[in-house]
Amino acid sequence: MGLDQYAYSRNKDSKLNGTMTEEDYSNIQYEWRKHARLQVFMRDLYREKNPDASEGSFGLGFNLENNLELNLEDLEKLNEAIKNKYYEFFADDGYFWGQQFQEESCEENKSQDLNFVKWARQELKDGNKVFYSCSW
Repeated sequence: MGLDQYAYSRNKDSKLNGTMTEEDYSNIQYEWRKHARLQVFMRDLYREKNPDASEGSFGLGFNLENNLELNLEDLEKLNEAIKNKYYEFFADDGYFWGQQFQEESCEENKSQDLNFVKWARQELKDGNKVFYSCSW
């Protein structure tokens, strides 16, 4: 039991927003497991973009059924957060997110996180949509 996190892209003409489909599962480009500070970053970003959304289970507000579409500005914020070791995104709760080993997870995932930002920027440049999703 625990947090699984995914990033994938869709064709720019895709009419679907916010719900992960079987096709999306086959298109997952990045996966993380219990990366607590990334989750706090994405949760905060989701809340910023969806101020009226339900808090959902454990205050998360999104879990598979409500994926987060990322734009270039979001990726710039994420890139800065990675460089700063997600200093502003400390997970003070979230046992199932892996908050008990978030420092180690940050360091272990740094290279993958930076590669994700690079990949996502290219996807957006190519005209595709980029999404973040999570499941627990």
